[in-house]
Amino acid sequence: MNELQSEYLPLSKEKRKEFFFDLRSKNAWEYQDWGDLKESYVLYFLMKTGFNGIWQINKNTNNRYGTPSGLLNQKDRVYDKWNVLLWNEMLNKYDVEILNGDWKDCPMGDFTFYDPPYRDSFANYNTSFPDTETELLIKKVEENKNVWLCNRDSGDGFFDNRKANIKRFPITYTVGRRKKTKDGFKATKATEILLHN
Repeated sequence: MNELQSEYLPLSKEKRKEFFFDLRSKNAWEYQDWGDLKESYVLYFLMKTGFNGIWQINKNTNNRYGTPSGLLNQKDRVYDKWNVLLWNEMLNKYDVEILNGDWKDCPMGDFTFYDPPYRDSFANYNTSFPDTETELLIKKVEENKNVWLCNRDSGDGFFDNRKANIKRFPITYTVGRRKKTKDGFKATKATEILLHN
């Protein structure tokens, strides 16, 4: 990661953009011989220099990370090494397990955060999460005495008349929550949902 940062920071904005798209292309098409460590730090670098930290998948990036570049305005660093080391320490100290897969296969702890793909979003998350999945998730929360935090469109009525207790936290804007409109894509209001039994 430090090598990428050292190579990137002295570049002009135009050259940074070239650097970003070249690295994104390598991440899409030339990653097979990389070890897990390199694949991880390249992806982390791309997400720190990509548009608003959004995860987007594109066909032209081999169905791997395909988010466009961000503003590329970093001055003296791309990432906070101290913060990364602190996360490493905490995740290992508490034996945290990070899973990648279907939410139904994840163990339900005391508190669980779910971030389903936004409806009608400009971002492609390479997956769908229809209302039927949300219904199954609510049922699982209700059956397991779990606390669940999720984001959802504001005022869509989906969580009305549920058995579980619901607390809503209004947010005026969430990065990536953009709806398709007749004039293009527009930022929309969102609501964080705290669901508990």
